Formats: sequence, C-alpha cells, structure tokens
Amino acid sequence: MDWTKAKTILIIALLATNVTLLAVYSLEWKQRERVDEGVIFEILEAANVRIEAELPDYPKRMAVLYVRPQPADHRTIMEILANQAAPEREGGQGAEPAPGGDGEAGADGKEPGGDGPGEAEIDAAVAAADGVMRECGYLTENARRILPVSYENGKILIKYRNVYDNIPIEESSAVCEVENGRVMSLERKWYMPVELHDKKGEIMGPAEAMIMLLPDKDESEAMSIKKVELVYWVSPEGAGVESPVADTALPAWKITDGRGRETYIPAYRQR
Repeated sequence: MDWTKAKTILIIALLATNVTLLAVYSLEWKQRERVDEGVIFEILEAANVRIEAELPDYPKRMAVLYVRPQPADHRTIMEILANQAAPEREGGQGAEPAPGGDGEAGADGKEPGGDGPGEAEIDAAVAAADGVMRECGYLTENARRILPVSYENGKILIKYRNVYDNIPIEESSAVCEVENGRVMSLERKWYMPVELHDKKGEIMGPAEAMIMLLPDKDESEAMSIKKVELVYWVSPEGAGVESPVADTALPAWKITDGRGRETYIPAYRQR
C-alpha cells in the first residue's frame, strides 16, 4: 500500500471537512444575526418607530480614537483674515476640493425664493474658505467640506468637518462666513486625530442602537428615523480618559429623528 498517497488523501479529506464545518457555522451565525435584526425591526414597529433612513454598513470591531484639540489663537486668525488675497473675479480659476472632499460646490447655496449666489460666486467663496482653513492648519487629508453650502443674510457659509478613516469625528467642525469673496469670520472647534487605542471592541449594529431609544420615548409618540451614522463621538465624559494628552473619541451611532433631534448611542456591544 502506498502510505504517502494514503496520507495525502487523508489530509485532503480532513481539510475538506474543516472547510465544510466552517461554512455551516458561518451560515448559522449569519442567519441568527438576520433573525435577531428582524425581531428588532418588529419591536421598533410595534413601538411606533418608523425607519426612513438607509442603515449603513459598519466595521464589526473598532478601537477608541484619541484626538487633540487644534487651537488657533484669535490674534493669528485675525491676521490671516486681514491678509487674505484679493478675491478673483468671475472667469477666474474655481476652487479645488478640500482633501478627500466632495468636489464641486455647485449652486445649491441659493437662498429659496431669493437671489442667492451664482456658481462662480460660490466657487470663489469656497476658494477663500479653503485658503483660510489651510493657513490655520485645519485643511489636512482628514478634512471634508460639507455640501451643499448655505446662504444666510447675504453671506455664504462654508462648513467643514474632520474624519478618521472616513468616519466623522463628531464635535470637530468649522464654519467660514464669506462675503464678497472674503472670509469675514471663522468659527471652529477642531479635533485632530492622534492615534488609535491598541485594542478593538465589538460594534453593535444600527438596529440594536435604535432599540436604545425606546426607554426615553413616549409610548404614544410616533417617531421617524431620518438618518443613522457611525461617528467618533467626543463626549464630555470621554475627555482625558486613559490619555492625559488627548481627548477620547468613542465609536457611537448618531441617530437623527424627524424633528431634527440627534441622539448618540455608544456603539460598543455590552456583554
């Protein structure tokens, strides 16, 4: 008998058995997850919660993100605003998108029912805002411009947020108020990502997070869910936790209802 050949056949058979068992286990686990999520949706429907948002994909495990406030002293900002280059006139170069941003600003900044800015004016405003943000040190590869731009009281508002690995860092935002192609003011609360914690925790899904809304909900109240987003949340309780030189941004589900109310649900699954 050829023992070498027999040993090879036995090894192949064992490998095939392991692959089959792994496939069966994975299928059962996925089916259990689907059943659990289906039950959750039934509970939400019975509680008069209507889901109108698209539920996003999400990583199964995430680490805490350490972030550091990025201050720019008031005097420096005022000097940057005072030394802005003269705005380009119509027909000049348009604005480049912020690193990793959403591209053209478009004309969505027009004030409803009024004479809002045209596309060239919006492009000039975006270019001016990007320039100021860059000089302040905020316009890094993690910065994203929020579109569409808005238009209030004759001024164009260019808004930015910071992200890490395409997940927004909540509470990290900046607004440039632009008039006649010049940035008149910069309001900001800006966090820069420092590093990830070396350990990751299991993340619960968005359906599980929505269940957490029920204890505080009036039973007779109808609720609609308009948006569900996974973010890094810099909560007051997280400031300085585990790191004396940085704030702690925890993975959280940001849930926005039909009334515009925003609720943050910590995303780590409790065991």
